[in-house]
Amino acid sequence: MSCSLCRVPFTPSSRSVNPHPPPSGILTDKQYNYLQFCTAIGSTVPGLVTDLTWLDNNLFGGMLHYPIVLSVAWESEKQTIFALHTGCAAILRHQLNASDNSNNTVFELCQLAAVLIPRISPDPGRLPGVNYESVGDEKVDLRPFWGSEFKWRALKENGLEWILNRPDVYVSEFPRFHQSVSQVRLAAIGPAPESTNDIITTLSFDIVHILLPYLTNASFVLLLSTCRLLRRHALTTFQPHARERVLALGWAVPTPTEYASVMKKSGKPPAMAHAQDTPYDADWLLYLSQVHRTGSMRARRRVWALAKEIVDTYSEARERSGFGVALGGDGVTPKKTPKGLQLEREIQAMGMLRSILHVHNNMSCGLCCLPFSPSPDSTCPRPLTPETLTSKQKHYLQYCVAIGDTVPGLVTNLVFLGTWFILWTPRTKNLIHCASDGNLFRSTSKAILIAVTWESPNATIFALHTACATILRHMLGASDESFDSVVELCQVPLLLGSQTGVNAGRIPGMDYDNIGVEKVDLRRFWITGNDAGMNQFNWLAFEASGFGWALNRPDIFPKLHTSVSEARLAALGPAPESTSDMITTQPLDVLHVLLPYLSDASFVALLSTCRLLRHHALTTFQPHARRRVLALGWAVPTPTEYASVKEKNGGATMGMAHARDTPHDADWLLYLSRVHRSQSMRARRRVWALAEALAAQYKEKRDNSKYAEVPKAGGMAKSRARIALEKKLETMAAMRPYINGSGGGRPTPGMPAMPRMAMPRKK
Repeated sequence: MSCSLCRVPFTPSSRSVNPHPPPSGILTDKQYNYLQFCTAIGSTVPGLVTDLTWLDNNLFGGMLHYPIVLSVAWESEKQTIFALHTGCAAILRHQLNASDNSNNTVFELCQLAAVLIPRISPDPGRLPGVNYESVGDEKVDLRPFWGSEFKWRALKENGLEWILNRPDVYVSEFPRFHQSVSQVRLAAIGPAPESTNDIITTLSFDIVHILLPYLTNASFVLLLSTCRLLRRHALTTFQPHARERVLALGWAVPTPTEYASVMKKSGKPPAMAHAQDTPYDADWLLYLSQVHRTGSMRARRRVWALAKEIVDTYSEARERSGFGVALGGDGVTPKKTPKGLQLEREIQAMGMLRSILHVHNNMSCGLCCLPFSPSPDSTCPRPLTPETLTSKQKHYLQYCVAIGDTVPGLVTNLVFLGTWFILWTPRTKNLIHCASDGNLFRSTSKAILIAVTWESPNATIFALHTACATILRHMLGASDESFDSVVELCQVPLLLGSQTGVNAGRIPGMDYDNIGVEKVDLRRFWITGNDAGMNQFNWLAFEASGFGWALNRPDIFPKLHTSVSEARLAALGPAPESTSDMITTQPLDVLHVLLPYLSDASFVALLSTCRLLRHHALTTFQPHARRRVLALGWAVPTPTEYASVKEKNGGATMGMAHARDTPHDADWLLYLSRVHRSQSMRARRRVWALAEALAAQYKEKRDNSKYAEVPKAGGMAKSRARIALEKKLETMAAMRPYINGSGGGRPTPGMPAMPRMAMPRKK
């Protein structure tokens, strides 16, 4: 079977019972693996937009990460499924502006499949109206290679094996992008000539800057190769021109979705060309040359042109096919045509299965509102789709700290048992059975097994990810394990209450979506379930939204170097002996007074303006950077986090920043920069702001409640309500060491002891 975009065949999966693979020596392992997967699109496809694998013999099968078996016939007597290689599908969705997984996007993709219905034999999979053989710079006619089977060897003998390369970024098929021009490249040119006499290089460079955009890419590169002076300017002055040409190509840089996926895997901006994240003076000229020379980029250029042709053909055919937009009775308001409404009904009929395939039932953290991920210990775990979370994120998100007077142990470590299993009949599209134990957490202790229901009809347990709980406890001054701290924490859900249904897990009155610098509205990714604990989180839509950074663990800190490296100082060179500007001629005492009045951004910008200030930034002004780091709060570990790392590592601080243990002249400036660029610290800043807001809301309510301290001779004392609450919680508190598995059952100091049970005497 062939892709409806690039027309290259699929390769059979290792799960196929009767595979017909290509002859050996034609494909590399990476090419073979890539060509076996597809994205199927259409209102008759289970899940509407679903990843499948080729099983040969006219069948696609469901991917392994779904707890459901799908079998989809590619070609039948009446239709052919709109199936594309995953890389082709991603590029087509980008061209169609349909890279996310919203309902409108799914409708648009299914509408494309309904307008451009893939043909059946004798040319199955081909889209009508698309002139595949005359599109783009690479005009490739694959029809001679199709018969009863695909002629792989003939394709290779005709020099067309380059079209088999993967056209996307997931195996680093893009050329490496160099952030600066190497000294080797500059040295190879030699020094620029002192004078020239030709018609181009004698012109003012302002004129040359104006002329260059009028040249083709080939003429641009050719002109800048004609003499040593232009070659030197090509590597320096004219790099922004090369950048504009690279970005204008479109196919030469990753799409936003591709770039975000690679960055999430690596945890840092990748060495790839990007309109915002890569500097203007990087080696764009070298990159412009390399994207025109690699086989993968050649294949990508062809796929890019075909995707654009399909989108253009679809846009023209949509109106003629009856799927265009009609106008309402007022002649202004757009509405769907009858065909569009019929397609919408078909999509809704498939909606339940799509929600099962793409949306996962989850409980949410009461602070960051992000889901928990299922534990491997679950009896029937429903794993997430590939590439949604890293293994470290999955491990972190499965654990929680549950808090409340109804929680066994009061403040207890639990693990999420999110599961869901189904059976589905493809012909009738009826759900036979749907069961879930996903509304449960269990204790992490090996000694005692406790299951805790998250949402019930009248209340929801206050559950937080472990790092979120640590930060909130720090804000409340309840980081220790004393009985007073435990009671204080139990008062939070008692006073603030809980919610069920669509807002399950959220604290009433807390404006989660408008707090802090990072305002993230997660409500649109949550779908309310029919039963308690069955709310579902749309991971795919969240991943495509650009908020993926929020899933990073918020207690991973950049390393703080205890001294400025010699390499950093050497890169500046010697400080100038004299200056003449208004700032650097001031006495240093004046600058020490002025610097605290600047914002962090202005502070860094000012100290980057000249070599003298950069030198002072790494030496004299490090204490200023230190004060700024400590003032942020979220940029350094809490005392509990710091002590935990030291305990785990035999007293070593592992390069963590600390107000007392780290010297004043450490490289605080570098650390200040890194905490504003790290994805984990970005997530921490959001959680920190949410914890501050929740703590403030709680303290205001506590100070006006029956649990507030009351005046007493000589000071303040606990109220009767607080004393009664402590009495009520004593027995449950005594269970904490046993449930949390701490101290082998020994009670925590200050904690009530477990009451002894009277044993009957033998007669």
